[in-house]
Amino acid sequence: MKSDPSSKPRLIIFGHIPKTAGSTFKMILWRQYDPERVFFSMTPATHAEKFAELRRRLEGEGEGVDVLVTHAGYGVHETLPDTHAYPYITFLREPIDRVISGYHMFLRQGKAPKGMPLDDFVRTFLKPGCNMQTSFLSGYFLECHLAGREPAPEAFDEEMLAKAKRNLERHTVIGLTERFDESLIMLRDAFGWDWRKLLYYRANVGANRKPRDEFSAQTLEVVEQYNRLDLELYEYARTLFEERLEARRGEVERALHAFNTVNRWYEAVAPRVLPPARSVYRSFKKIFAR
Repeated sequence: MKSDPSSKPRLIIFGHIPKTAGSTFKMILWRQYDPERVFFSMTPATHAEKFAELRRRLEGEGEGVDVLVTHAGYGVHETLPDTHAYPYITFLREPIDRVISGYHMFLRQGKAPKGMPLDDFVRTFLKPGCNMQTSFLSGYFLECHLAGREPAPEAFDEEMLAKAKRNLERHTVIGLTERFDESLIMLRDAFGWDWRKLLYYRANVGANRKPRDEFSAQTLEVVEQYNRLDLELYEYARTLFEERLEARRGEVERALHAFNTVNRWYEAVAPRVLPPARSVYRSFKKIFAR
C-alpha cells in the first residue's frame, strides 16, 4: 500500500506553458526557494536525461530539490519515484494572444522564416501554434517529447481536451496570465510563500509585437480554427479559477489590494536600482538552468 502523500516531502512541479508569463514567474520561484533547489528541464532533446538526474537527486544522491520547472508537459510525476508528493501548478493564457506572442518570438529568434504570415505559422508549427495548452495539459506534449516525435494533427480531438480538463482539475493552483497578481496570492496561500518575495517587474517581454487588432479577420479565424480546443480549455480554466477564488474571495481581494499597492511602487523603483529584468533573468538562467 502506498504511503499517505501528506507525509511525503513535496516537489512542486511548475508546468511552464511557453508565453504565459513564465519567465517572470520563474524569477519569483528563484526568490522563494534556494535557486540551487529549483530544477529545470526545458529542452526536448534532454528531458529524458534531466528526469533521470532528477530521480537520482530525489532518491538522495545529491542536493535535494523543491521545485521542478519544465516545458515537458503534464505527466512528469509518473516518471519520478514514489518518495515525494508532486503538486502541480501552471499558468494558462488567452489562446489567441498566446499564439500571437509565440509567433513574434519565433520571428525574432529566426525559428520561423522572416515575414511568414501568422496563419502560415499555425499551419506549419503545430507545437507552438496549434492547441498547445491542451496538448501540454493532456500529457500528449510529454509523450511526443519523450518519444522524439512531432505532434500529429489527427491527435487533437475531444478525447485530448477531456484529458486536459481532468488533469487541470488535479492542479493545486491554476494561474491565469491575465490575472497574474490574483494567481500569485493563491499560490502564496497554497504554499506559504513570503509575500515580499512575490514582488516583480516583468521579464522576457517581447518587443515590436504587432497587436491583435492589426491582423485580418480571416487570419484570426485560421488561428481560432487551429486552437479550438485551447479556446474551450481556457474557458474551463477560467471557470475553475473563479470557483476556487470564490471560496475565499474577500480574503484574496484584501491581500491583492495590499500587494498591488506595494508592487506598483516596486515596479516603479526596481528598474532604477536593479538591472533590467531581462538581464537578471538571463543571468539566473545561465547559472542555474544548465
